[in-house]
Amino acid sequence: MDLVDASNNSKLQKYGKACIEFSEERLISDSEVKISLIGGISLSKRTLILGSSLLLLALLMIPASAQVFDWDHTWGSANGEDRALGVEVGGDGSVYMVGYTTDIPNGFGGVDAFIAKFDSDGNLVWDRVWGRKGTAERFRKLVITRDYIYVVGESYDGNNASIAVFDQDGNLLWDKDINLYALYGQLAGGVAYYSGYLYVAGTAFPGGGSRNYIFILKYDLKGGKLIWFKKIYKADADLYYADLSGSTMRGSRLIVDKDRIYIPFSINVEEGGYGGGIIALDQDGNLKWSKQYWARWTALASDGEYLYLMSKGGGGNELPRVYKIDNSTGNLEWCRHIEPIKSKTYFEDVYVADDGVYVAGYLALTLSDSILLKLSKDGDLIWAMKYYNDSTGDHAYGLAITGDDILMVGTTSEKEMIVENIEEIEIFEACAVDVQRYPVDVVDISEYTLPDSACTAKDPIANIDNPQKTVDAYIFHGIDTPDLRALVRGMDDKIYKNIYHELGGWHGWEKLPGTTPSG
Repeated sequence: MDLVDASNNSKLQKYGKACIEFSEERLISDSEVKISLIGGISLSKRTLILGSSLLLLALLMIPASAQVFDWDHTWGSANGEDRALGVEVGGDGSVYMVGYTTDIPNGFGGVDAFIAKFDSDGNLVWDRVWGRKGTAERFRKLVITRDYIYVVGESYDGNNASIAVFDQDGNLLWDKDINLYALYGQLAGGVAYYSGYLYVAGTAFPGGGSRNYIFILKYDLKGGKLIWFKKIYKADADLYYADLSGSTMRGSRLIVDKDRIYIPFSINVEEGGYGGGIIALDQDGNLKWSKQYWARWTALASDGEYLYLMSKGGGGNELPRVYKIDNSTGNLEWCRHIEPIKSKTYFEDVYVADDGVYVAGYLALTLSDSILLKLSKDGDLIWAMKYYNDSTGDHAYGLAITGDDILMVGTTSEKEMIVENIEEIEIFEACAVDVQRYPVDVVDISEYTLPDSACTAKDPIANIDNPQKTVDAYIFHGIDTPDLRALVRGMDDKIYKNIYHELGGWHGWEKLPGTTPSG
């Protein structure tokens, strides 16, 4: 494997040893890494926003207490889209940013993955471009140990999931592609380190009528061996009312402790739209619990006792939400829908600090603005800020917090400064989602209790649109889910199902084969 120093074009011979072996999949090694010294990036301190954009990546820093902007920095070229997707902070305060860049000088051409290191004052220490000529590669998330940086993403135009390992000086130690022979590719979207073990999760897209699935592996870094590799399908996770044809784990931190591994996921729900949730495994890879929520493109954070699940949103019935969940049982503590009035909001990352829950994303207004929200651990909205310039295309995708400093990474279209304006958003509203507040009467009845239902009811005069002159309506909501579902028996003796959203009303009725349990 060759490393090329772009400053003097000298070649340094490095050989990446294959130190992972899998029994279920083929690994392709010896991808090239090119050192690309892209010129001056300077970050300062406090809250940081690192971002990439249609033109550039950017980093921004803001103090957590005062919400005052301290410094930002852009990285990239004017040749194409550059986007930062992940950010983490090392023990010495160094900041690491990963993502992808397009047609950058001294790159491989096309879409290349990148990693960049900044010191605690925001000065660029080194950056690396990783890829292959003629294919697209992307880094999505990373985890930092005392000596190494582990980065995950995809390579070969998304056909392989990838793992790359760098030392603190930016030297590539080894990289591996995970090929699960999925027709439409695979990607690695999450990585975690705990007590000498590396955990990597992602999604495979088999195509050909086969269901997509989540994969996860546990690897012993000290012993240099694979402990286990798991594929998780709908049946494995005991998911309810879900079509996993859209299953994905596109980019979120994995949460790992001494007892559990928590994987956020997204799915296509049979009723239409999207859903998501959390799968909890033990350290042997066995399922402990799984929960499904009305969530789209999820990210996950933890304070050790509770999990905080973020739903991206996107307008209509796809709402930006934050869920607080007991990590031992999966029971929901609260759910909040947080969004400006008359504006689409997209959440991209969530992080938990001692003083609250932080969410980064962007507003889809005439000009897209990066946003940062702070909630209390009881779900109360404390403040909402937006960071923007006068051009379009400002999006925050990644978030990390260290001490009093917040770092946000994303994309921007301005080279010099991604932030020209900072202001508090006063039109934000936080809505507590109460699963009992629906325009129907819910009456307990055990005869029609369905799997994973916390509340089951029979309401013959339910206030819903009648499909084929409804005879009986069976109304329920799944455990801890803030959406309401209904099954009805029509005059044609067929079962119909529907779903209700607290802001969107009932969706269209879908006829199912068969009849009601009671005929």
